[in-house]
Amino acid sequence: MIATSLLTLCDWESVETFELFRYQLLPLSQHQQELFTRGYSADELRSRKNEFFNRVLQQLPLFKHRGLDIRKKVERHDDEILVFKLSTHKSIERYTEEFQKERLETWPHVTIVVNNDPNVQSIAVSKNGNAFSSSQTVANLLERTLNPPLRKYGLSIHIRERFEKNDFWNIVREFHDRIRRVRFEMVAPNMANISHVLKVDLKQLNRESNAQRTTIELEATDGATLELSPHDPLISGCVDYASEGGGDIAIKVMGVKKVLRTSTTVKSIQVDEMALTLPKTELIELLKAIFK
Repeated sequence: MIATSLLTLCDWESVETFELFRYQLLPLSQHQQELFTRGYSADELRSRKNEFFNRVLQQLPLFKHRGLDIRKKVERHDDEILVFKLSTHKSIERYTEEFQKERLETWPHVTIVVNNDPNVQSIAVSKNGNAFSSSQTVANLLERTLNPPLRKYGLSIHIRERFEKNDFWNIVREFHDRIRRVRFEMVAPNMANISHVLKVDLKQLNRESNAQRTTIELEATDGATLELSPHDPLISGCVDYASEGGGDIAIKVMGVKKVLRTSTTVKSIQVDEMALTLPKTELIELLKAIFK
């Protein structure tokens, strides 16, 4: 796991580790959709996607996960920035000084920061294993919960983890003569600042076929292994795009039963939660450092 220390306004008593995710907002169809008494083209939905998503964020729906009682609390919502908490109802057992067992109620929580700037579209989730098993679980919960209200606007959301691209190349170097298969699972892009590295035009493919997810699989023939190089523009482009939250990479290594995935090494940063209460202008500067 990669962790970066943010030293500004850092009170170590309230420092939390946040894991970083990227989201894409895509039209459900490339054809005109009838929404709110009139038709919207796919291009119009793309241009207004963050506006519509902000409307959904203004009225967060109920969150449900495996029968848990989940509560939400919005800490602040300033234009494109949303900070809220999700807590889960848990109970713990302990023994008293009289050797009696007692059950205590607790509501462990995670903090979620959403930056809905069209050029950022990122989410940071604080780690708390007492509330949820992983930040990826929270990201899946967000995607599952936010998609139904987004469908009313003809949109879908796809949330993917960010990771350091060197994590992939470190695996390639470690198992350079044993890699049998690599599968890139990528979401169609709608952010030019991360999709420009791609040599495969997933954006055009999405517009022409409505494919929201694309899989590119490289597999060596029997008795051979893949020869992967960071100097190959096609492969390096896919790795760079995936690492910025555009998808996941699965790697099959000979002699290793489990498929290796980049999604298990989510990029993270340490932040003082008190900093999330800063005035809007200062908070935006902080978020630029978090989501860079």
